[in-house]
Amino acid sequence: MRKKRISVVSLRKTDSMVDNKNPIKSKQERFDEVLPFIKEANEINTDFLCLPETFSTAGIDDAIDNLVENFETGETYIFCKEVAKINNLNLVTSILTKDNDKVFNRAVIFNKKGEISGTYDKVHSAPGEDYITEGNDFPVFEVDDIKIGMQICYDFNYPEGVRILALKGADIVFWPTMWDGPIQHYVDCVTRTRAMENYIYVASSSFVHYGDSSWKTHKSLGANMIISWNGFVLSQTGTTPGLATSVIDFDEPKNLQTGKNNYFKKRRPDVYNKITEK
Repeated sequence: MRKKRISVVSLRKTDSMVDNKNPIKSKQERFDEVLPFIKEANEINTDFLCLPETFSTAGIDDAIDNLVENFETGETYIFCKEVAKINNLNLVTSILTKDNDKVFNRAVIFNKKGEISGTYDKVHSAPGEDYITEGNDFPVFEVDDIKIGMQICYDFNYPEGVRILALKGADIVFWPTMWDGPIQHYVDCVTRTRAMENYIYVASSSFVHYGDSSWKTHKSLGANMIISWNGFVLSQTGTTPGLATSVIDFDEPKNLQTGKNNYFKKRRPDVYNKITEK
């Protein structure tokens, strides 16, 4: 049986709109904040740990050119590489990176040896992310006998990405995000739906609204959770920064109204051409 412990981390969201009293001033401050959660994940023998979208730079009030990193040589890459190896876990997050003078929001899997096992460039850039070069593929990577897909934040508004990952055989989709908005049940519905409609596990990691300068005080928007293929929430961090964890048996039979294989066989891609029209 392919049983793996999956963990996700929620961090405090601190920017001028949420908490202007406790701003994040450096990447090192984020490293110091997340390190205890990584050590806790190691103590419970976590196999896969997901950190929020661009966790090391989120909330830092600085020009984008000062936040992006060169691929594989930046501060965040080095930090993630080292902690993955030291704590013997596979680490997933996204990093603002520059590659051939283009800026990408790039999700990365660091394996237990600290090596990069796979990358994914955000395909659907959010409003206001005009500086991001969008990716053009939905790759699946096999790490520790588990097939992994990744999505980043705004990607989850579109069902096609997760469906493609499921068709490619992904067992789980990791979703580092900084999902924002007043409607908590929306993100709950989206993540559960993506899991159920694709017979796939979803592990999402985001931020908790931590400050006291707006209505968002101590409000988690539900994007820090581990969801089963049948839509049930297995674990979540709640309304404060923390670690959520669950042991998943990836060989568990997946039967809702019908089995996964029969469900996918009933697809009619020959009549879906409207989806690919611009």
